[in-house]
Amino acid sequence: MAKDPVCGMFVEEKPDVIRYNKDGREYYFCSKQCLDEFIQPEKELKKLKKYVAISIALTIPIVIFSLPHMFPAQFSGGLFPMAVKHYGNYIMLALATPLQFWIGWRFYRGLWDGIKAKASNMDTLIAIGTSAAYLYSAIVTIAPGYFPFKSVYFESAAIIITLILIGRLLETRTKEKASDAVRKLLDLQPRMTKVMGGRR
Repeated sequence: MAKDPVCGMFVEEKPDVIRYNKDGREYYFCSKQCLDEFIQPEKELKKLKKYVAISIALTIPIVIFSLPHMFPAQFSGGLFPMAVKHYGNYIMLALATPLQFWIGWRFYRGLWDGIKAKASNMDTLIAIGTSAAYLYSAIVTIAPGYFPFKSVYFESAAIIITLILIGRLLETRTKEKASDAVRKLLDLQPRMTKVMGGRR
């Protein structure tokens, strides 16, 4: 069993698994996303920062619109509660859709890579869990009478995706700082030495 150098997951060394050869050493990856982060870490870090910012910007209003359903006593009366009551689910659906399928597309890629390799990875769990919450909530919003329950879970899927991305961003930045520290230590090594000695 090989270990993914990016996410740390164990990968079976199968012929169809994602691999990359660098400096004569073969590395195995659980998904193409991990391969991209390994080959182009700076580019992927920049992209991840952008996705985290967009994900937070979409998640905050989703959570706000879900609050009146959890605390109805504090939000009685007024224009905002009426808008939330009649259009809240549709607004959350509109905000959650790009978050689920654009920002969260990396998890679907990881899921597909796992299916091709006949193995599961972390992306498999995230993609299935958030998709179940999103699809159920979308059906309840579009066809309210299809299920006996009326609660939606857009905020659950959004928060999971956002927290996972924040975690990956922090992990990537920590690895980058560690790599920079190692490079600085290597730069401290003297490039030339003078051998001093004499005849006995």
